Amino acid sequence: FVHGAIIARMRASCGIAIHSGTGANAKRMVERADIALYAAKRNARGGVIVFSADLEDEARVRVQIEQGLRTALLEDTLEIHFQPIVEIKQGELIGFEALARWDHPELGTISPSVFIPVAEQIGVIDSLTNALLLKAATYAATWPNDLILSFNLSANSIASPAASQNIINIINAAGLAPHRLDVEVTESAFMLDVAAA
Repeated sequence: FVHGAIIARMRASCGIAIHSGTGANAKRMVERADIALYAAKRNARGGVIVFSADLEDEARVRVQIEQGLRTALLEDTLEIHFQPIVEIKQGELIGFEALARWDHPELGTISPSVFIPVAEQIGVIDSLTNALLLKAATYAATWPNDLILSFNLSANSIASPAASQNIINIINAAGLAPHRLDVEVTESAFMLDVAAA
């Protein structure tokens, strides 16, 4: 579309379900087309995806992850593992990076690269971050005072206006001195909202 000096380009993502002639009613066909549409939005912006059984399996797994995340938060089943941080020159241990781990009862071990984006999309990332940071900081508070805790924050957590105060409240509750926390953020966190970051 051209409007004066402005040129606007629009694209559409499309999901298609092809009726095989047996079994599926109109409602089921719309559900399948919707599954294909979300796959197109996620993986082929501006493209067309045709429904397949694999897409349905992915959608089913995603629903299990979404429901499992909410349950994991309620039941405190997410775990923290600690990876040593070593200063190379001296070969000296300077702290640990907190790594989130989740063993789903049906799906097995789920990578943070899978469950963190889902947590962001379904709006539970703040609760997840708070629970994991409190757990990690509580452990770290028992370590020798010269060891730091490195903790990764998502772009969503950084963009929140209350993020800084929230972090302070959590480490205070855990008894961890503020100078012992090293917060890591991705470049995308800064790009999302430079002023807030």
